[in-house]
Amino acid sequence: MNFKPYLYFALPIALIAPTIAAGVQQDPVAPTYTETNTSANSNMGYGGVKWTLGDSLVPELVAGYRFASVTNNGATQGGDLSMSVKITGKTQLNNLIHLGKLRAKYFNGIDYLQGEVGGGWDFAKNGVFAGVSAQGPFVNTGVDYDFTGVNSFSKSFSPYAGFNSIGIYSKPHKYLTKADTCPAAKAANLAANAAIINQETWLIASAAYNAARDLGCQAIHPNI
Repeated sequence: MNFKPYLYFALPIALIAPTIAAGVQQDPVAPTYTETNTSANSNMGYGGVKWTLGDSLVPELVAGYRFASVTNNGATQGGDLSMSVKITGKTQLNNLIHLGKLRAKYFNGIDYLQGEVGGGWDFAKNGVFAGVSAQGPFVNTGVDYDFTGVNSFSKSFSPYAGFNSIGIYSKPHKYLTKADTCPAAKAANLAANAAIINQETWLIASAAYNAARDLGCQAIHPNI
């Protein structure tokens, strides 16, 4: 096979590659980055105290576990499972501590403030309840509705507020992807693609492309 026509076409590519790379050295192009949103799980146990309006001044103790997913822009959602106990202050051991409410919640919001909706079982009233609440840095407040039917409609609402160890969630960092910014390699790639006539010509054009890519990229990114 006569390779001369292919050599006449491909060899100039190898000759101009250093010139392209030299131009890159004189006018380098800064690398660009593509941002990709990320998320991370933040699961933790917590403790706190809670006061219910119209109840004892002695706070209830609350212990729970919180499952959260936090994105790099602060969007936060997850679930919460907790249990409260009442300290009666009575001297009898069997009356000193009473079980309060077993509660499950779903929450959604941002890293420093989440709205919550949930419900559970009230051991003191032996019935089901549901409630809405809000969680801020170390503060929780909300209102529950009692479905036992023992009280009137208005008295079935139980507003409460308290403090706990849940602070502001940490946001994960964005994932950065560096884009290709080597004009010499891109120019040689176009020329090499145009020169692909058969396998023999492709080998010559590919060598020219690799030379330009290496020279161009190293001129811009010497650490690569």
